Amino acid sequence: MTSSDNSERPRTWDAAYEDWANKAGENLEKWGHQNIDTLLLATQEELGELSQAFLEARDEGGDPEQIREELDDLAALMFQIQFSVEYCSLQSTTKRMGGDDS
Repeated sequence: MTSSDNSERPRTWDAAYEDWANKAGENLEKWGHQNIDTLLLATQEELGELSQAFLEARDEGGDPEQIREELDDLAALMFQIQFSVEYCSLQSTTKRMGGDDS
């Protein structure tokens, strides 16, 4: 059971961090290592879903829990991007963009 299973009270920062790291690990198991280009596109998609969940909860009687679920998805991607930036080469991305790969 993760801390996100208890939605009656707000998560602590530590619990949220743990949930996001676990979700990033699940993503890695499911999708494998993804390049930064793919992760950035997924981030844009998840940000759109988070925005939609927020607006629906605020204006249309949508489920506020959906906001948290979309935020968890987005935050997990941030962990994956950080890992890629720290541990993977950006050379192929900068070459395609016309950047200096020296």
